[in-house]
Amino acid sequence: MSRYFIIYVTIILFSCNIAHAQVVLSDTVKSLEEIIIIKEKQTKDSRSGAVKLSHSDILLIPSLLGSNDPLKALQTLPGIINGGDGNAGLYVRGSDPGQTQILYNGIPVYNPNHLFGLYSVFNPNSIGSISIYKSAPPAWYGDRLAAFVDVESNWKRPDSVRLNLDIGLLASSIGLKTPVSKKTFADLQIRKSYMNYTVWPIVSSMTKKGRSYDKIRYDFYDLNIGIKHQLNDNNSLSLSLYNGEDRFHLAISDSSNHHAMQWGNLLAGLQWNGYFKNQVSLVSKLYYTGYKFSFGVTLGDIYARIINRIQTTGFENKLTKQWKDHVLNAGISFKYHTISPYNTTSDINGEPNTGDNILTQHAFETNFFINDGITFSRKWFTNIGIRYTQFNYKGDRDSTINRKAYRWIAPSLSLRYTITNELFLRLGANISYQPLHLIPVSTNALPIDFWIADNELMKPSTAKQFSLGIYTQHKKSYEAYLDLFYKRMDHLMEYTGYFSQEQHDDITRQFYYGKGNSYGAEILLKKTSGKLTGSISYTFSRSLRQFAMINDGKQFPFKYDRPNQLVITAHYTLTEKVSLSALFTFCDGSTYTPEMARYMIRDNVITEYGDYNSNRIAAYHRLDLSLVYKMKPLGKFKQEMNFSVINVYNHKNVLYNYYKYSGELSGSHPYIKSEMRDISVLPIIPSVVYKLSL
Repeated sequence: MSRYFIIYVTIILFSCNIAHAQVVLSDTVKSLEEIIIIKEKQTKDSRSGAVKLSHSDILLIPSLLGSNDPLKALQTLPGIINGGDGNAGLYVRGSDPGQTQILYNGIPVYNPNHLFGLYSVFNPNSIGSISIYKSAPPAWYGDRLAAFVDVESNWKRPDSVRLNLDIGLLASSIGLKTPVSKKTFADLQIRKSYMNYTVWPIVSSMTKKGRSYDKIRYDFYDLNIGIKHQLNDNNSLSLSLYNGEDRFHLAISDSSNHHAMQWGNLLAGLQWNGYFKNQVSLVSKLYYTGYKFSFGVTLGDIYARIINRIQTTGFENKLTKQWKDHVLNAGISFKYHTISPYNTTSDINGEPNTGDNILTQHAFETNFFINDGITFSRKWFTNIGIRYTQFNYKGDRDSTINRKAYRWIAPSLSLRYTITNELFLRLGANISYQPLHLIPVSTNALPIDFWIADNELMKPSTAKQFSLGIYTQHKKSYEAYLDLFYKRMDHLMEYTGYFSQEQHDDITRQFYYGKGNSYGAEILLKKTSGKLTGSISYTFSRSLRQFAMINDGKQFPFKYDRPNQLVITAHYTLTEKVSLSALFTFCDGSTYTPEMARYMIRDNVITEYGDYNSNRIAAYHRLDLSLVYKMKPLGKFKQEMNFSVINVYNHKNVLYNYYKYSGELSGSHPYIKSEMRDISVLPIIPSVVYKLSL
C-alpha cells in the first residue's frame, strides 16, 4: 500500500607565440564573429550588443571573501536585477534565472553557484573573459528567452610555469599553469572550502542547545582542468573539464531530525579549431554536461528524498567565412537531454514507499543556424541571423504522455549606425523560444528548483524583444550607454505546488500558463583610466505577469519586479602597493502577497489575501569594501593580502517575510493574532585572504 506524508522544513542560513597568420585566424576571426572591440577600453560592443569583461575588468570589482567572482562582476551591469542576499540568480530584463543560459567554454552550466550564491562555480584564476548578450544575439546562441552568458578560459599559452595559491578563512585554491611541450600546455585549478573546521563549529557552539542547530556541516569543492594542444599551424585541440559539488547537512538539537542537501555539476568538452585558406575556419565541439540536486530529510523512522537531475550530450559545428565587408557563420548542433524533474523516494521503518514518483524525460534537439555580419559602409553595420530548431520529446517508457515534436524559427536582427567616431546608435530585435525550463517551487519552504522539458502538455515559452541604444566613448577614458527595451513573453509557466504520488508523470500536469511583458531603461557611465576608475549603472524596469488562474486573471508584478536599481563601483590605486575597491548596491524590494484579514467559520480559520504580489519588502542596499596590499616578493613569488568586508554597515536586508500566529481557538472568544516577521541572512562579514603567485 502507498503511504503519504508531508514534510515542512525551513532552512535559515546565517549568516603561446604562433605565426602571425595564425594569430589572425584564431583571434581576429573569433572576435569578428562574436565581439568586435572598437577600442581597447570599450566594454559595450555597439555591433553585437554584447558586454564583455576581461580578466583585468573582473579584478577591479571588490574582492568579496577573497574572490573576484566573474558572475558578481556581471551583476554590476545595468539590466541585471539583484535577487537579494542568498539568491545569486541572474534576473535579466524581467526574466527568471532559468531563462538565461550560462556557458563555460561553450558548454551549458545548469547551476552556476556554490554556497547559496556567495561563490560561483567559475574559479577566477582560470577565467579569461565573460560576456553577456541581452538582446538580438548571434544565431549560434539560442533556446533561452533572456540572455546568454559566455565564460571563456584563459587559453593563452604560458612561457613558463605559473603557480597561484589563495588561502582564506572560508576556502583556499591552488593552481598550476605550465607548458607540457612546445605545442601543449595545461591549466589545473583546485578550490576547496573548509568551513566544517572553521565556521560551523563556532556557529554550533554559539547556538542555544534545544533551540537551534546541534550540528551544521557545509563545504564545497571544484576542479578545473584545461589542456590545449597545437596539432600544427592551422589546427588545435582543447580539452575542458569541470567537476564541483556542494554538501550541506543539518542536525536539529535533541531530535532525530536530519536534513542533507547535495548538488553539483560535471562538465567535459573537446573542441577542435581548424583554419583553412581564404579565411575559412571550422570549430567542432563534443561535450557532456550534467547537474544533480538531492534533498533528503530524516524524521525518526521516516526518510524522504527529492532528486532533480539533468544531463545533456551535445555535438556542434560552426563554419566561418570572412570577406572584406562581412563575416558569415553557419552551423549545426545536436543535443540529447535526459531529465529527472522532481523524483521522490521514501521509506518508513526501512520499507520502501510504493507510491514514489519516478519520471525520466528524454528529448532530442537539432539546431541549424546562419548568421551574417555585414558592413555596408563606415556608418552602417548589420547582423542578421536565423536559427531553426526541432525539439523532439521522447517521453518516458511508463509515461501516459505521448511523444511530441516542436519546430520553430528564431530570427535576430541588429543594426548599428555610426554618428561620429565616438557616438553610435544600435537597434535590435529578436524572437526566441525555450523548451527547457527551470521551475521554482515557490509554495514550499524547501530550496528546490527543478528542470523540466516541454512535452505534449507543455509548449515552449516564447519572447519577442526590441531594444534601442546609444553608446559613446571619450578619449579612451570614459564610456557610456543608454539602452531602452521592451519584451513580450508567452507560454510562461507557474508551478501549482500540488503534487500527487499516484501517477508518476502528474507533475507535468501541475502548471498554470500565462504571459508577461517587461520594459525599461539601462544607463551605464564608466571611467576606465586614471588612479580612480569605476562605474555607475542605473536600471529602471518593470516586469509584469498575467495568468488566468492567478489573481483572478488580472495582471500582477513578477516576484523580482524591482523598478529601480543603482550600482556604483569604484577602484582607487592609492600607491603601487595599495588599492581600494568599493561596491554599493541599492534596489527596490521584491514583491509578495499580503495577508488582509483572518476569519473563523465553523471552527475553520479562513485567511483573506490581497492582490497577488501587490506589496514589497523593504528596499535592498549594501556596501562592500576591499583593500589589496602587494607585499614584498618572496624570492620569485609575488605576494599580496586581500582584506574585504561584506555589508559594511551591517544592514539587515530582507530575504523574505513570514507570518507568526498566536491566539486561542477554543473558548467563548476565540481569536488569532498574526505578526509579520522578516528573515535576513547576510550580516557584516570580514575576510582576509593571502595570495601567492609565480
